[in-house]
Order: sequence, then C-alpha cells, then structure tokens
Amino acid sequence: METSASFQLASWNELAYLEGLEPQMTQADVGFVFDGGFKGVGQIRYLMCYQHFDGQNPINSEARYSGLVRFEGELDGQQGSFVAEDRGVFGAGTARSTLTIMPQSGRGELAGISGSGSYEAGHGGGQLQLSYQISD
Repeated sequence: METSASFQLASWNELAYLEGLEPQMTQADVGFVFDGGFKGVGQIRYLMCYQHFDGQNPINSEARYSGLVRFEGELDGQQGSFVAEDRGVFGAGTARSTLTIMPQSGRGELAGISGSGSYEAGHGGGQLQLSYQISD
C-alpha cells in the first residue's frame, strides 16, 4: 500500500557532544505531529554530523544524520505503532530522508508491518511518503 501524510515539528532539543572537535556532532530529540494517511505522532533521536555549521544562521548549515523514529497512531485506519530507521542529509534549508521500517517493530493492528518511505522537510514541517505491507 502507498500512503502520504503532512507533518509539523512539535519539539526539537539538540545538544552537541564531543564538544570542541570538528566536525561538529550533535544529537537531537525531535517530535512530529502527522496528518493524512498516517495520523499520529513521531518521536526520533537523530545523531548528526555537520559538514558545515553556521551558528548565526543554522538554515545555511549542512549535515548528515541517522536515527530511529517511533511512529504511533493510525495508518490508513489501523491503530498501532512501528519503528523506522531514518537516514538523510540536510542542506539549503531542507532535510531529505529515506526510511526503512524495522522488522518485527509493529504493534497493535500494525503488527507484521514492513516497508520503506521517504520525507522532505523544510522549516517547521514537511511531507511523508510510505510504501508498506502488513502480513499476518
């Protein structure tokens, strides 16, 4: 099945680790709210490595990131949760990611879910695309 959802940023808490070293590396705990084919929330912890960090205007920064996102809510009418691996790049004010749904991570009516997806996000929100199947 194919579905899409828009999302808005709900929270962002980013902290540097290994401070004073180049390139700058951070972790960010982030929350999203989704509406569309997926309605619910997402919580993710990103690990990020900045190739270029602009402290005056972060939108001009460039980074690569990875993380695990837990989706919880309703996917095309089915309630539950699942986890996806998120890998992406940030540049020119836009984040572009690919997602892989983690095997055996589905719960509730989403038990048995597998698939992949992607998203593109600018300041504050973006668009999620998912291709998935649910096996018995």
